[in-house]
Amino acid sequence: MTFKVLLHHYGSFTSPPGRKFVDGIVATVDPVELNNFSTNQMKAILTKCLGYDENSSTFLYMKKPNRSLDSGLVLLDDAIQDIDSILTYIQTYQNLLHVYVSRVELSPLVVADQLEDGVRQTILSRLRREQEAEATLADKLLCELTRVIEQMQTREIHITMLHAMPITSLNSYGLHTLLMTQEADIRTTYNLRTTRDALLRSIAEKQKFIDNYMAI
Repeated sequence: MTFKVLLHHYGSFTSPPGRKFVDGIVATVDPVELNNFSTNQMKAILTKCLGYDENSSTFLYMKKPNRSLDSGLVLLDDAIQDIDSILTYIQTYQNLLHVYVSRVELSPLVVADQLEDGVRQTILSRLRREQEAEATLADKLLCELTRVIEQMQTREIHITMLHAMPITSLNSYGLHTLLMTQEADIRTTYNLRTTRDALLRSIAEKQKFIDNYMAI
């Protein structure tokens, strides 16, 4: 996936509240490949294309959509750790991502809330991925359970047929084999149901946790 970066630079941040980026200009970087997006890539553009000294100290911050510069700035290095969140921000910004360049590092106290929110989004994203994996496995278990039950129904017909046939050593051995296999299938269906029920409980518990966590 590709997107466009609006690189705000050659300016400076004012102090909060009501933080602004003043006297800056905006460079458009397009296209940017999501899988290759990195702080080093942005810094290379600053030095090779925008005239920055590669030895100068620069700090890059990403702005979250629908947030002010007081509460929406995240260190780009931290933000890139969660590609799923980056993708969400890009889609919210209509395929745009705003990145700010500062020659002064913002106080950790200023970005503490943003970093906490980043951790929050990472936890939620991982929980949702786990939910999806468990739901996929639950579906596969249901398919396997259905297959075994259909197999048992067919075997039940064969057992009935053998009961109706003359008693011979061959028929007796066949009946014994089918009955033993039927017992194994009963254990299999029990284990499949138990495992799937546990997965469904886990999915429901994660959803409850997600709902409660988002409500905090």
